[in-house]
Amino acid sequence: MQSENPISPSVNPKSDKKLAAWLFLIGLAIALLWQPFFRFIYPIKNDSLVLIGSLALLFWFCALVLWFRAGKPGIRASLLFFSSLMIFMFILLEIICRLWIWGPTGLNPAKMANLHEYTYNAVLEKVEDPQIRFQNKPGFHHQYTNATVDISDQGLRDRHYRQSKPDNTFRIACIGDSFTFGLGVEQIDFYPALLTELCKADSSDTNYECMNFGVISYSLDQYLATIQKKAMAFHPDLVIVGFCSNDVSPVDSMVVQEKCELIYPYQYFHAFKCYSIQLVKRALYPILVKSRYYDVDSPEKVSLLQNAFHDFQQLSQDTGIPIVFFYLSHYPVDAQGVQTIADEKNIPFHDLSQFFTGQNPMQFCISRVDPHPNALAHQIYANQMFRYLKDNYLLAQ
Repeated sequence: MQSENPISPSVNPKSDKKLAAWLFLIGLAIALLWQPFFRFIYPIKNDSLVLIGSLALLFWFCALVLWFRAGKPGIRASLLFFSSLMIFMFILLEIICRLWIWGPTGLNPAKMANLHEYTYNAVLEKVEDPQIRFQNKPGFHHQYTNATVDISDQGLRDRHYRQSKPDNTFRIACIGDSFTFGLGVEQIDFYPALLTELCKADSSDTNYECMNFGVISYSLDQYLATIQKKAMAFHPDLVIVGFCSNDVSPVDSMVVQEKCELIYPYQYFHAFKCYSIQLVKRALYPILVKSRYYDVDSPEKVSLLQNAFHDFQQLSQDTGIPIVFFYLSHYPVDAQGVQTIADEKNIPFHDLSQFFTGQNPMQFCISRVDPHPNALAHQIYANQMFRYLKDNYLLAQ
């Protein structure tokens, strides 16, 4: 008589389908409830949304397989093994990416925390002025994006200046966003400081002061307001605008809230940013630079740029102070559209991206995942600015 096979564990298809339904609901909850629930602890960024979406998809995949294969022996163990393997592989990939980008520092939450946006609500403050909207917080001192940031009592990432201009001094007001602010570089290495030294070295009888009015995430309308309401109080002889095409559209209220109002009680959450996804975004950046980030060809942006350049030209005409635009990008881009509008509005405009043609843009970034210009890029900016200003007789004569 043939012996019976061992009795296999009982499998309940109804129980499997019930578990599948729960997995689906958990995935749905992750996708829908994560952002509002954690809004004031961990602001959701694009890479976080990709990570959250991937986790939700993993739950949905397991729910779908379990539903259609309900009652099959070993299906739960197989899905548990698959899910565990996916999570393990992602964690391993993240560790490798962090070590490749930052070395051992990438695994240190305390050191990584200063790289991220938790300090936005420390370095920036909201103001009631509807045109300025937010500004550098006076007196801020902190390590931010691996560089020391000191904000003066006047709100500049610079030293303190007397409002009355000293005798025999030529003042240049540098206006801009994070590129001018010098995100990720020390204060001796951003282009306003380097331009000061170049001008001083070229002139033995004139003192030069290049004041850094740069503020992270500023846009064109804020540049204009900064010149009118802040820079003019220091009696500049020349105004430089460090222009990036993503400065065209005004900053919306959500950005102001995110950068100035959110409170992050646990700053180390930001040390767990997903760098494997950041590397993918970074690899796509050259494509994005040529599309939505630097696209000024849309009718809306063309109109905004025309109106803004008109206002800058009018301000320059009213005050008698030259306002010069420099296109800041270490990724070669086609700035002809901006150049055409600047020429129509009689705005001096010089595209600095052309001096990076044929070179690897990665060598000019502060890190493998952050495209902001490093000290070498700022040096090239300063050198080309100085050459342009001198050749066009815009410095002290």
